[in-house]
Amino acid sequence: MQEIDEDGARKLLRPLDGDPDQPSAVRVETLLRAGRRRVRRRRMLAGGGLTAATAVVLVAVPVALAAVRDAGPGQVAQPGYPTPDDRYATGLTPPPVPTRCTPYRLPLPPGATESQVLDGDPSGRYLVGIARDGRTARTWTLRWDRGVLSVLEPPTTDPAQLLVNSQGVVAGDGIAVRDGTAVRVSWVYRYGRYVDLTDSAGSYLGDVLDLNEHGDVLGGVRTLALQGKPAGTKGGPPEPPGGQGGTPGDGAGASTPAPGGGRSDDHTLVPGRQPVVWAADAERSPTRLAGDGSGEPYVTGLDDDGTMVGGTVQFGADRAARMTVWPPDGKRRTLAPPRGHGVNPGHLSIRHGWVLGWSYPPAGGEEKVVPTRWNLRTGEVAPLTGLAWVSAINRYGWVAGFVRDASGVETPAVLAGERTIVLPMPAGAVPGKEGPAAVSVSDDGRVVGGVVSVAPDDAATAAVRWTCE
Repeated sequence: MQEIDEDGARKLLRPLDGDPDQPSAVRVETLLRAGRRRVRRRRMLAGGGLTAATAVVLVAVPVALAAVRDAGPGQVAQPGYPTPDDRYATGLTPPPVPTRCTPYRLPLPPGATESQVLDGDPSGRYLVGIARDGRTARTWTLRWDRGVLSVLEPPTTDPAQLLVNSQGVVAGDGIAVRDGTAVRVSWVYRYGRYVDLTDSAGSYLGDVLDLNEHGDVLGGVRTLALQGKPAGTKGGPPEPPGGQGGTPGDGAGASTPAPGGGRSDDHTLVPGRQPVVWAADAERSPTRLAGDGSGEPYVTGLDDDGTMVGGTVQFGADRAARMTVWPPDGKRRTLAPPRGHGVNPGHLSIRHGWVLGWSYPPAGGEEKVVPTRWNLRTGEVAPLTGLAWVSAINRYGWVAGFVRDASGVETPAVLAGERTIVLPMPAGAVPGKEGPAAVSVSDDGRVVGGVVSVAPDDAATAAVRWTCE
């Protein structure tokens, strides 16, 4: 590998400061909104090209970093944090639908001016996210434990993905400098230390896509295919810097999942290609999901019992794609869209047999994509009309996302059963059209993590936790 100095790192990583550099032929309308959210997160992390690249060089240190440190004096537990209701950690009977939710701005490190929640665990105990000082471009990777802030010090910058489970295990990916070379790195934090996720030879295998309650991590490569040819191959589109393939919106699975896949006249986006699973404590011995001749598999979601969801793609003249489930017994099955809807072979997430994704509406529909939910136990599939956009699903099929009014203003919301709960805004929030969203909902329905806008035109966002009862 070619070694680079600090100036070389700046040049290599400068594309991260703006919109992802992709062929102009890509016009997948269903991905644009998630792309804008992804770009905003990158800009929030990068600040400026010089500062961003310098930050990357500075984090090029051994993986054995200080695991977690307190943000500093004055950071205390937030008021009103609920005790998780263990009755709803198992079983099939959902909790009662909340009648009231109270918003709390999450504490931040001194100097941070904007922040986002990217994920929350099923128990509601942990939230993870990022923060930035808009004046200096300094960034932080954060974990909140019952509202108490800790600053993580992972071996990478620009966390395209950041996930947490109920044991406080955190998985993520980003860019690091190793031996003078900027490389993509996936990692997991557990037992007080960071460990790279690689194969037995130490090679990078893909980005982090999901994390289950056992600590198993799903990884895969996000790439474009051009007329059936994978990115980076002869005749295919070039790989973006750092090996991060995809169109605008490819990072949507982190905090605000988008359809995630799709096609234009020239390109098909395939998230989670070459899927692998790192079992807990087996960070250098991943298991690969092999194809069975029916098409190339891609996977975007991993359930606690090992069930995986994603799709299979036939690269050829028709580039056919199917939404697919791989149960632990290995007997692949296809997910059908709701009656009259079209297949959207994009990002699927899963929690306790509930699958969340997207479908294309019947011809003549006003929406370009429709949030869709599948129940693998019953076979039921239904479009979700209570939310304009969806981000996450819990073990009872409750969905986090947002609603949108006629003027385009978006408000974080949760679909609890068949009832839509529009979440109240905290003090200082302003109407937003590209920022606000709920990104996690606990299994007991009592903790919701999300983001609100705190500046005009969504120029700045704030990490928020709602307590519901």
